Amino acid sequence: MKSKSVFKLILLVFICSFPAFSQVSTLLKDINPGSGSSLVYGEQTYCSFNGSLVFAAQNAEFGHEVWIYKNNEVSLLKDINPGNKGSEADYFFELNGKLVFSAETEESGFELWTSDGTTEGTQLLADFNAGTKDGVFAGPGSSLDRFLVFDNKLYFTGIQNSSYTLWSTDGTKEGTMPVKNISSKHSFPVNLTAYKDELYFNTAFDGVFKINKETEEIEEVVALRSTYNLLATDDLLYVLGGSELWTTTGTKAGSKKVLDIDSPTVNWRGNRLVELNKKVYFPNYTSDTGNELWQTDGTSLGTKIVKDVWPGSKGYAPQNYTLFKNKLFYKGEQENTGIELFETDGTADGTQMVINIDGTSNSSFHLPTTLISDDKRLYFNASDSFYSDLFISDGTKNGTRKIRVTNDRSGADEPENFFLFDNKLVVFADDNETGYEPYIIDFDVEIDDPDADGYVGEDDCDETNPAVNKGAAEIFYNGLDDDCNPLTLDDDIDNDGYIAVDDCDDTDANVHPNAIEIPYNGKDDDCNPETLDDDFDRDGYIAAEDCNDGDASINPDAEEIPYNGIDEDCNPATLDDDFDNDGYLSFEDCNDNEERINPGATEIPNNDVDENCDGIAEQILSLNSEDETIAKVYPNPSNGIMHVENVEVKSLKVNDSKGRRVVFKVENNTLKLINPSIGTFFIEGKTKSDKKHFTRKVLILSE
Repeated sequence: MKSKSVFKLILLVFICSFPAFSQVSTLLKDINPGSGSSLVYGEQTYCSFNGSLVFAAQNAEFGHEVWIYKNNEVSLLKDINPGNKGSEADYFFELNGKLVFSAETEESGFELWTSDGTTEGTQLLADFNAGTKDGVFAGPGSSLDRFLVFDNKLYFTGIQNSSYTLWSTDGTKEGTMPVKNISSKHSFPVNLTAYKDELYFNTAFDGVFKINKETEEIEEVVALRSTYNLLATDDLLYVLGGSELWTTTGTKAGSKKVLDIDSPTVNWRGNRLVELNKKVYFPNYTSDTGNELWQTDGTSLGTKIVKDVWPGSKGYAPQNYTLFKNKLFYKGEQENTGIELFETDGTADGTQMVINIDGTSNSSFHLPTTLISDDKRLYFNASDSFYSDLFISDGTKNGTRKIRVTNDRSGADEPENFFLFDNKLVVFADDNETGYEPYIIDFDVEIDDPDADGYVGEDDCDETNPAVNKGAAEIFYNGLDDDCNPLTLDDDIDNDGYIAVDDCDDTDANVHPNAIEIPYNGKDDDCNPETLDDDFDRDGYIAAEDCNDGDASINPDAEEIPYNGIDEDCNPATLDDDFDNDGYLSFEDCNDNEERINPGATEIPNNDVDENCDGIAEQILSLNSEDETIAKVYPNPSNGIMHVENVEVKSLKVNDSKGRRVVFKVENNTLKLINPSIGTFFIEGKTKSDKKHFTRKVLILSE
C-alpha cells in the first residue's frame, strides 16, 4: 500500500521572467485518503485567521467540514454536524478576533458559528430561527455579496419567521440582531457595500437603500429595478442595473442616471464594476460594437467604450477583473483567438490581449475561471489543451508560464479554490493518486539550479542542459531523454521493432518492412513501393475508379462490347443489350435496333415486317373491306375452337403455316380443328351471303 505523509514536496523551479526565484509546491494533506477528492465548492471557503488558514474540505468520514492549517499541520477543526453528511461550512470571516462562518446541522439548520481556532472554542453563535429552520441565508441561492464586514460588524441576511432581512453581529449572541427600522420591503438584501461610512444595499424588489448613520433610518437612494452591482469610490457610489448606469452621492437628490446600457448576464460571477485610476470600468453591449469594455468618470459625456477589441457587432463581455501593476487584467476575446488574458491601462492603445495561451482560435479559459493577483504576479487557471493548469504571469507574454502543482505528469492539475496566504498560493489540485487535495506553493524559494531550467533533483536528469527536465516534451529521434522519463520512447515510437530509419511510418505499428501489404488501404504496409496497393490490373485506373481492378480490358476508358454481359467502360448508363430500349433483351427481340419491333408489338398486315417477332409477316389475302365485316371467325387467338358467321361451310379449307391441309369439323357455326398444334393457321372460304372469297389468319395458343 502507498504510504501517505502529511507533506509531499514537489520541487518545480520556475526561472525565465522571475530569474531569482523558484517555487516549491507542498501537498498539505491527503484529507480524503486515496484517490477521492476533498475539494468543496462554495462562496468563501478560506480565511486567514490568527496566522492560520481555516478552510472547508470533505472526506468520506466527516463530509464537508472545517479544517485548519496551523504550525505546518492540517487537522479537522471540528466535526460540526457529526457523521458523514457534513455541515456545508462557508462564508468565513475574521471579526473582532474571532472566526465567524455559516454551517448547517440537523438540529438547527444553517446558522452562524464562531471559533477561536480550537475545537473547544468552535461553537454555535445562536439558533436564531429556533429548531431545524435556517437562521442565516447561506445555503443554495445565497452569494458572497450578501455578507459584509463593516464597522466591526458582520452584516448578513438573517431568517426569522420566513422573513429574509438584514441582520448584523459583532460575534456575540447579544450583539446579533436585525438591523433597526428594517421592514419587509427591504427583504433579501444583496450587494452590501460601504460608502462614506454608511452601509448600502439593494433588494430583491425595487431600490437601492442606505442605513443613515445618524438616524439609523433606512432611506431609499436610487429607485432602480434589477440592480446588478454597487461600487463605492472616493467620490461616488456607482449603481449598475440591467439597463441603466447610475451614480449617487448618497441622497436621492444626488442620484442621477449616467447611461442606458445593456449589461450581459450569462455565466457571470463577481462584480461587473471595477475602479482604475479614478475611472470605473464595466461591460456594455451595443448593436454596433457588441459586448465590450466601457469606462466612465461618472458623467454622461465621460462615458465611452474603451476599445472595440473585436471589431463589429461581435464581442465578449470582459470578466474576472483583477488589478495589477496599475492595469486592469481580465478575461476577454477577440476574433480568431478564443477567450484569453487581456489587459488595459484605460486607453485604446493600452487595451490588448496579453497572450494566446493555446496558440489557436480555441479558448484558453474555461468555466469556472479564477484570476487573482498580489503585488508580485497574476495567478489564474487556463489551458493549452482542454484541461486547465495553473499559470502565473508578470503581466507580459514572455512572463507568463504554466506551473505544475502535483507530481502527476499524466494529465492537467485542474486547480480550483485559489487563496493567497502568508505570501504563498493555496490551491486544490488533482492528482491520479490522491485526487483533489490542497497544496501550498511558495514562489520565493531560492534553489540551486545549475542549468537554470526551473527543475532540480529528480525532476532534472541533466543539469547541464536546460532543455532536459520533467517539464520538457520528448523530442523524437534526437537521442536525448528530454522529459527525464525512460519510458517515453525516443525512437521506434510505434513499438513495432523497427527504428525510424527502417520504418516508413513510425507512428503505426502495423506498417513496417515485415508487414503484409493490405490492398486498397492507402498504406505502404510493407514499406516497399514496388508492392502494389492499388490498380492491380495496371490499366492506369485505381480501384476507386475501376469497376474491375482484376481485368485490364475493363476501365472507364474502354469501349463497350455489346451483348457480352460485361460493363467494359465502367458506366452502367452505356447499353450492353436492348439497344432499341423497348424493354426486350436481344435473345427475346427479333430486331434489337428497332423499338417498334418486339414480341409485344402489334402486327401490321401486308408490310412484309414481322412486328411481333412470331416469325410471320402477316398477309391478308382478301383486302375487300366488306369481306372483313361479312365473314367472321373468332375468337382469335383461340384454342382451336372458333365461332364462324356468314361462312359457307362446304367452301371452308384450313391450312397450317406450311400449307398443309388441317382436318376440322363444323357444327352449329362452331369450327373445331382436329388435333391442332400450337401455331399459325389460315382459314379460307366463301361468304354465305354473296359467295365472296375470304382468308383469315388465326393463332392457336393451346391444343
